[in-house]
Amino acid sequence: MPLNYNGLDLLKLAIPKLIEASEVSIHDVEIAVVDNNSHDESEARLKTHYPEVRFLAYKENKILTTYNDAIEHCESPYVMILNNDVVVDKNFIDPLVKRMESETTCFGVSPTIQADLEHEVWEERLGGHFFHGHLAGVKLGKEAGGTLYCHGAATLVRRDRFLELGGFDPLFFYQEDNDLSYRAWRAGYSCLFEPTSQVHHLGSQTVLKDKDGLEKKRGHKERANNFFVLKNVQNVKWKMNFKFWTVMKVLKMILKGDSKRFVAFKETLKCMGALSKKYHQQVKLDDKILMQKIADLKLQKLADS
Repeated sequence: MPLNYNGLDLLKLAIPKLIEASEVSIHDVEIAVVDNNSHDESEARLKTHYPEVRFLAYKENKILTTYNDAIEHCESPYVMILNNDVVVDKNFIDPLVKRMESETTCFGVSPTIQADLEHEVWEERLGGHFFHGHLAGVKLGKEAGGTLYCHGAATLVRRDRFLELGGFDPLFFYQEDNDLSYRAWRAGYSCLFEPTSQVHHLGSQTVLKDKDGLEKKRGHKERANNFFVLKNVQNVKWKMNFKFWTVMKVLKMILKGDSKRFVAFKETLKCMGALSKKYHQQVKLDDKILMQKIADLKLQKLADS
């Protein structure tokens, strides 16, 4: 299910590769584009050149949260979440499904993600540590195993568990995949990394079309990081660390006149009530224990079929 917003040029690259992958897979695969109210020729192009691809048109751009409705109305037990700027390897499907079916607690499986932008490369599983008020990723190695987050650019999820967890939280608007993955871990499920599945992520293409896109992204990221901690983090020392660094960052923003990130903190304050309510609904499990659980989950290589 590629997610699309005015991404006709990207779909021209992505769809042929997806069709090729569906044809070589041993599984029955349906390709459906989830469209966030595009105004380009995406729908017309697909219907003309790729009539076998379903086009699910939505009237509002809700970013990743559009998947909540799309996945609820699909029938497959497994759904591939994909950005429209991801070009897949033809053999990427079967290792993900095989890994999913081999682990009874699995919520989602992410492949190796190569990218044109260095910060988009994701070729190792991740653990986490708390740094300067936020949960930061720690590389754990390139073998299959538990990973902190299932990447929103490319992840196979179990439909029933996605819906059980409520899907992506619309409060976030950015890094919804991080929040959902963390909730999956807390619920007793696992997020996995499977290195033998490969995709290529062109990286932040929609953002780059906007002249202020990267600055806006910084603001969205700061806001999402704050939301994540306030909603999910339970370790007392981590919460105190967050409060200290929040004060330091706000002071720095005021001195530097960094309005994009300062707005993120204003929006955080507006959502404190909703975040507090969501926090109290979370399964109780200390974050350090969870980080150790993720690091310890190492898996054997998939056996050849």
